[in-house]
Amino acid sequence: MSATMPTAEIAPRVEMPMIGLGTWSLKDPYHSVRTALDVGYRHIDTAEQYGNEDLIGRAIADSGLPREDVFITTKILSRDVDRVDDIISASLAALRTDYVDLWLIHDPPPPGLSERLWGSLIRLREAGFARAIGVSEYGTSQIDAIIASSGVTPAVNQVRWAPALFDPVRLRDTTARGIRLEGFSGLRLADLDDLALVAPAQRRGVTPAQILLRWHIDHGVVAIPRTDSDRRIEENLDVWGFELDEDERRAIDALSTVRVAARACGPGCSLVGRVGTVVAPTGVPTGPGEIAVEGQLPLIAWSSELIAVGSIARIVGCRSSRSVDVVPEPRTDAEAQP
Repeated sequence: MSATMPTAEIAPRVEMPMIGLGTWSLKDPYHSVRTALDVGYRHIDTAEQYGNEDLIGRAIADSGLPREDVFITTKILSRDVDRVDDIISASLAALRTDYVDLWLIHDPPPPGLSERLWGSLIRLREAGFARAIGVSEYGTSQIDAIIASSGVTPAVNQVRWAPALFDPVRLRDTTARGIRLEGFSGLRLADLDDLALVAPAQRRGVTPAQILLRWHIDHGVVAIPRTDSDRRIEENLDVWGFELDEDERRAIDALSTVRVAARACGPGCSLVGRVGTVVAPTGVPTGPGEIAVEGQLPLIAWSSELIAVGSIARIVGCRSSRSVDVVPEPRTDAEAQP
């Protein structure tokens, strides 16, 4: 790994660089990856669904870097639960490697299938095709389900992560399980003109984007910014010469919209939200298309589950106060990809 790139140990003897290059929808993946590797990136994130693994594999091979110096992440869609071996073989061939450093389940399958797909990833890791395995967009209860079924904890949970989605409960619960949180779409989902980012940037002579990425790092969250700009690729890596102070971090944390509902309803209320088939934070399945939270459970923990599923826009019932918006309107399929 790069001598100057801080890393996080996500599994025994597996070090993940704290900043990587996201490659979803890049206009020229080969050029962007070559540029990133030339300026010091050692972490490249892709997925079978992106359709760019071949170009990324060629860029890594042409860079001349030893394979062990580049951390490669790819992903398998939950719909491919019955095609795991074929998908894995195709991804490895496209990436021109015998193994990847991290294999993720790209999206949460329905209950039951998640455990089966997770079992397949465990088998592939044990066979040496992945150094570490993890998940993407999983809620805490979904993670607990696959741990309970296998005894194996994901190394990473890759999720949308930006100031508006800052969720200290999710971060705490993920860390407590020994899982590293990795954030995507941070720059795309942030308001880079917000004073909480602009003011510390001006004080340090850096950009708001660099402040945002430093905010990830200071919270221990791995960041994978995506950009087609050569200048920004280099700029996004240059965040090691400063740190945010506590007041600055808190100001950015305060941009979170996750806590709005907690203030509106408070403890003791009973809520029902329509989210599809999920499991409540208590681990108790609710009726079709619903999730219920009652008693003293903080609503912020409940909203973590909703954000993880990504299909909720509004609480539709609350006995102790009015219904309130929790997160933005549901994402499109395109927005759901890192």
